[in-house]
Amino acid sequence: MKVLFLFLFSCMFCFVHAQHQTVTLKLNALNNKKEIPFYIQKVIFANTVSDTIGMIATDKNKGNTYALLDKNKADAITQLIHDQFIQDKKNTPIVLQIKKMHISPTVKGKFNYTDTFYFQGEFMGIVNNEQVPLFTFNASNPFGTFEMADQVLANYISRALTSSILKFKASFENKKEWQQTFKNAENQYQKPIEVRIHYNKSLSTDTIFCNTNKKLTWNDFQELKWPSKNITEENIKSGSAKFILTYKASSEESNKQIKLDIYIYAFFNKKNSWKPSNISNDQWLYYQQGHFDICTYYGTKLTNEMKNYQFSIGSFRAEMNTIFNNVYTEYKTLRKQYETETASGSIDSQNKIWFTKINELNKSNTDLK
Repeated sequence: MKVLFLFLFSCMFCFVHAQHQTVTLKLNALNNKKEIPFYIQKVIFANTVSDTIGMIATDKNKGNTYALLDKNKADAITQLIHDQFIQDKKNTPIVLQIKKMHISPTVKGKFNYTDTFYFQGEFMGIVNNEQVPLFTFNASNPFGTFEMADQVLANYISRALTSSILKFKASFENKKEWQQTFKNAENQYQKPIEVRIHYNKSLSTDTIFCNTNKKLTWNDFQELKWPSKNITEENIKSGSAKFILTYKASSEESNKQIKLDIYIYAFFNKKNSWKPSNISNDQWLYYQQGHFDICTYYGTKLTNEMKNYQFSIGSFRAEMNTIFNNVYTEYKTLRKQYETETASGSIDSQNKIWFTKINELNKSNTDLK
C-alpha cells in the first residue's frame, strides 16, 4: 500500500488551529553543536503520544490555552537534532522513539503551575530490519510560574531531547558491542530513495523562468499610473522587479522504495513587476537583468545540490530544508551586495564589474549535473 506525503519548505515547529486558544511553539537548539558517534536515522512517536501536549495557561475570560503538536512533529524533532548535533551518516544508525511528551494536569480541565511535563525517549538499534531497544530516558519537570508559557514548554522539550541524546551517547560509547552489532545495519533498514528533480516546470503565464538565454525587455514589465491600488506614487516612479527562488517537494512511499520529487523554481514574476515612470533610459532595465541572472545562477546551484545529495530515510525533509536555507542565504547576500555596490544600478563602472562577475558565475554552473 502506498502512502502519499505532500510538504512545502518549512523551518518552523508550529501548531494547527484548534477550537480552543492555541500557541505557536518553536524548538530551538540550546547550545553549540555537539558531535555524537551515531546518527538519528528516524524519529517516530508511540501511539500513546497525543498531538495535544496539554494546557499551558488558564484565563477567566479567554479560557484554556492548549499546546498542540504539528502533524509533522517528527520532522520538527529531526530538525532540532540536526541543529543541535553533528552526525556522521557513516556511523551507527539509530531510531529514536518518543514514548511520552505531555503535561499532566494537577486539576483536570484547568492549568496549574504544579502541572508536570513528562518526557520519555527510547533509542533503538536495527538488526535484520528489526528495531532493538537499547536505552530509555525519562524526564519530568513541574511547569512553574512563568509568563511566556510557550517558550517554557519549547525549552522543556528541547532540553529533554538534548539530555536524552547526550545520556545515550555516554552509554553508547561504553558499549562497544553495540557499535559492532548495529554499525552495518543501515543497508538492512534503508529503503532506496529515488530522487527526481523538476527544474522550472510551468507555473503561470505571468512567469518568466530564469535562464542564461533570456534577456528582459520593457515589455516584460507592467506600466502603472498613479493612483494604483496598494502602491504608492513613489514606488510607481522607482519601478519594481519581483524575482523568486523557492522549492516544493512530494514523496511517495511503498514497502520497497521512496520516490522523492523535488520541484525547484527560479523565476521573474511579471504580475508584481512594473517599469519606473520617471526613467527613460535602459540603465534600470540592465540592472534588473543582473538580478535575473543572479537568480538564474542560484536556481541552478540549488538544483545541483538537491540532485547530488544523498538523502536519508526519516531525515530527507530536514535535509532539503537545510540545503535550501544555505543556498537562499547566499542568494540574498549576493543580491544585497550587488544592490549596494552598484547603488541600485546607478554606477556604470560597478555595473560592468558586476555583469562580468555574474556571467562568470553562470558559466561555472550552467550544466545541471
